[in-house]
Amino acid sequence: MIDKNKKLFHACVDVEVDEHGYRAKRFTKRQYEVYATKPWCCYPRCTAGVYMEFITDAEEISFDYYFSYLFFPQVIFDIFEDGVYMDFIREQDGSNSGHIVYRKKNPGKVCLKIYLPYNGETYISNINFGDFKTTKDRRERKLLVYGDSISQGLMGTHPCMSYVPLVADAIKADYLNLSVGGDLYDPEMLDPKVPFKPTVIIVALGANDLIFNGKYNSIKKNIENFFAKLRSIYPDAVINVITTIWQTDIENDDTEKARKKYELFKKMRAKIKKEAEKANCNVINGLEIMPHIPAYFTDHAHPNDLGFLQYALNVLRDLKY
Repeated sequence: MIDKNKKLFHACVDVEVDEHGYRAKRFTKRQYEVYATKPWCCYPRCTAGVYMEFITDAEEISFDYYFSYLFFPQVIFDIFEDGVYMDFIREQDGSNSGHIVYRKKNPGKVCLKIYLPYNGETYISNINFGDFKTTKDRRERKLLVYGDSISQGLMGTHPCMSYVPLVADAIKADYLNLSVGGDLYDPEMLDPKVPFKPTVIIVALGANDLIFNGKYNSIKKNIENFFAKLRSIYPDAVINVITTIWQTDIENDDTEKARKKYELFKKMRAKIKKEAEKANCNVINGLEIMPHIPAYFTDHAHPNDLGFLQYALNVLRDLKY
């Protein structure tokens, strides 16, 4: 018997059910096995970009949530009605479980879209959506994103305001966000068996290579292998590559260590551009994406919600799809 509730979840490759409820998964079994060996193995479990969508005439809907992991304290569910951002529900910070109740703003049948928190492994249970109908991914354009914590949306506030869902809506695309906090240029992260066939791809990596690798020859090899493998898996997709964005401390620290980091930053960006162009990708200059103003960041590297709006607008200026 088909489990109707599994079809509620979008922007994922699978939905599992256990004693905690329904858990949407963004990655294949092989990818989870690869990430299990990484220091940032927790972040792939986050429901970044995942949303529930359904049509109902119930005046009030409800569900329970549970986090096996919650990496940042805010717990926010963003709610759309017929494509309009209508409300959000913010639970007590640090809450690892709770009960959500929402009363529709519009009468009659409404398409509700509920973004799950990006910062935890979210389980949904006790679903009470009335006599609801599920929706299908119906857009011809399919966007796949490979990125790090910035593309995952970490350090923002509202899950619907990170740049990936904003860009996807603007270009009218269904999407799968395979971004993971801590990720760097690593061909192991690419799995040809991901059950999602993109027409357009965004790659936005590089910041973590400076921290977790730090050696140019190794970074150089990883970038070369990454783009060669990516293009072999997706020979016909339009691939956009965002070179590493500006960081608030990248040019303003005059210590010798910071100067060396900045020189590596420049060499790495040049290598990304070279290999991306070699793989017939559209290159977007990351230094033109974010305002060079700390007020648009939550820390030295991660945009806040206002920064993500700028990120999305500026990506759309040069995005090919």
